Amino acid sequence: MRAVFFGSIGTIVETSELQRAAFNEAFLLHGLRWHWERGTYQSLLGQAGGAARIARYATQKDERVDHISIHATKSRLFHRALRARRLDLRPGVMDVCAWAKSRGMALALVTTTDRAIVAALLEASFGADDVPFDLISAADPSLKPKPSPDTYRKALADVDLDPGTVLAIEDNADGLKAARAAGLTTVAFPGANTFATTVNRKGSPISSGEPRVSSERIDADALATTDLLVTLSALLAFAPSRAPLANQLSV
Repeated sequence: MRAVFFGSIGTIVETSELQRAAFNEAFLLHGLRWHWERGTYQSLLGQAGGAARIARYATQKDERVDHISIHATKSRLFHRALRARRLDLRPGVMDVCAWAKSRGMALALVTTTDRAIVAALLEASFGADDVPFDLISAADPSLKPKPSPDTYRKALADVDLDPGTVLAIEDNADGLKAARAAGLTTVAFPGANTFATTVNRKGSPISSGEPRVSSERIDADALATTDLLVTLSALLAFAPSRAPLANQLSV
């Protein structure tokens, strides 16, 4: 492996509840009597893109709304919330970054989130002078959103690497589909609100039941497949002791 691509801001920081609060505040500001409870929000996270979620929810309710304007308001509110606090990195993120850097591997953040929000989140989590990424790919209107592989293919071109040499870490089903379609090895690292809609080993969405690989323990057989469901700390702890994964992740 020559690079690790983090595929969303949610793989860096657990932001989903901050975002849900921003959505609900935006709905109020736009005069909508909507309120996304946690279960409703979780059910909508199977589809990437906040504006698309608003549009889909409006269709379900048979209402017509300006989903682009509402999402712009949500983004402003979320950006303000990010700048108002220090954010903790998800467990294992710093260790994976240090591990990759120590082996001369490139690090990238390959997200479709607005660049201003990405910048605010990275400053609030890593600090302005300690962001470890060699490449930060943010929202680009010229590219199709995930699950299209376009974002990943552009990032691969930017770092001039073959997809077979890159490990992608994603927290949602559309992101994992995009990474797999681009030919990357993928690791599922779902957050609190994306766990139920992430993927199994074959890359298919799951809506219930136990994960194929426990977040507390990595199964040896699963390490020979491309999709894993793990904590990053568990991934690093396991890597030195098992030949299949060690071979995959060697420089």
